[in-house]
Amino acid sequence: MMKTKLLYVLVSSPEDNYLEMAHISITSAKYYMPDCHVVLLVDDQTDRLMDDNRRKILKNVDEYVVVPLESNISAHDRSRLVKCGARQYVKGDFLYIDTDTIIIKPLYEIDQVEASIAAVRDSHLDFSNSPNGYFKFYLDQCKVIGYTVEDDAVLFNCGLMYVKDDDIAHRFYEMWLDEWKKGNDKGMPKDQPSAMKVNSQMGRIIKKLDDRWNVQLIRGIRYMKDARICHYLVSDNNNITNPYFLNSASSFNSLKEDLDNVNNEFYTKLIKDPLSGIGELTMLISGDEILFRKTHLYTVLRYWYYHKRNRYNRIQSIMTALLSITRI
Repeated sequence: MMKTKLLYVLVSSPEDNYLEMAHISITSAKYYMPDCHVVLLVDDQTDRLMDDNRRKILKNVDEYVVVPLESNISAHDRSRLVKCGARQYVKGDFLYIDTDTIIIKPLYEIDQVEASIAAVRDSHLDFSNSPNGYFKFYLDQCKVIGYTVEDDAVLFNCGLMYVKDDDIAHRFYEMWLDEWKKGNDKGMPKDQPSAMKVNSQMGRIIKKLDDRWNVQLIRGIRYMKDARICHYLVSDNNNITNPYFLNSASSFNSLKEDLDNVNNEFYTKLIKDPLSGIGELTMLISGDEILFRKTHLYTVLRYWYYHKRNRYNRIQSIMTALLSITRI
């Protein structure tokens, strides 16, 4: 039996899909590891919204922890307060897993990790070797909280973190929660920059996990063959349409009606073969094509294409006329 607990943090209302995402991920964990110990950490507002159907998520949960918070705190902030404070609420070593994931192989090997905290590289890239400008959005976020990322730093994805129950991990989480609060007051609500700042302050105690443990699907497709966990949603890039079936609210409608529908063919197929969830009209892009999609011009044109089609069509007509003259 795996000694490492699987930890999920959930702040959710009936209007969003986070509970349904968590249900799929937890179901996939139990499919491959019936004996695994799942911890579900929720805020008190989420707990109060657990009607008969939503409470079915607890069928596969071994430990349910409710965190009381002040009622006037936003859902986003509640989720970060619970996530960044998780170490104080859970006993034992745990593997924190984002809800937008599917476990696709047994995770028993995680017990062999010796580090106090370990995670996978963000975007599966080394910061020092990443294309110029690729992490610009990340660096700008870090500047807001007063952290200048070192050239040889490793930027970790906080969507999956192995965490031991030791003094180092407890200290990290105490500092992380404090730094997140400070950053949030400065207008930086994301938790990853504050985690990287604390990692630097503590002498880089976060160690690398092999990429297969947290395959961020859009960026890490080459690691899917050996993947342990498929992380199918990406929240920080609005210039790429997520090709995964679970990228829209309609994908969760049947679960909102009855969480037991997770055993239907649609979801069980995704659990057994996550790549089957990639849409038919999908293509891979790489290199400079990715950097182009991060430019301001592309962002504006993409927005017009989806939201201001008349304006986009006028620009396209002008460009077509210019191209016919210049013969580019």
